[in-house]
Amino acid sequence: MAHWIIEDNGFGGQTYRCSNCREAWNDLYDDISREDVCPECGESIDEDNTEYIETTTIQDVMIRASNKAHLTKEQLIDAFWDKGLMGVYNLGLRHMFEYLKK
Repeated sequence: MAHWIIEDNGFGGQTYRCSNCREAWNDLYDDISREDVCPECGESIDEDNTEYIETTTIQDVMIRASNKAHLTKEQLIDAFWDKGLMGVYNLGLRHMFEYLKK
């Protein structure tokens, strides 16, 4: 028996994916959430096993990385003063690289 795998896409609605055939529908365009069977493969849907997936965007990763960077205002001003805007940009890239490496 199949189940729905639901991804929340924020303002893009929710994506319903069949666990059996992996076909996907967006709830903004298709009213698939009330279906008892998958329209594509015909497999019965077990609503008790619905799986929710939190999508992670590049913006989420960037925000988490910047929160963990512990850069001070003084470090940013010093980088800007010494190397200009590219210095601040490179400082941010270095911290993003360190965050992703972990």
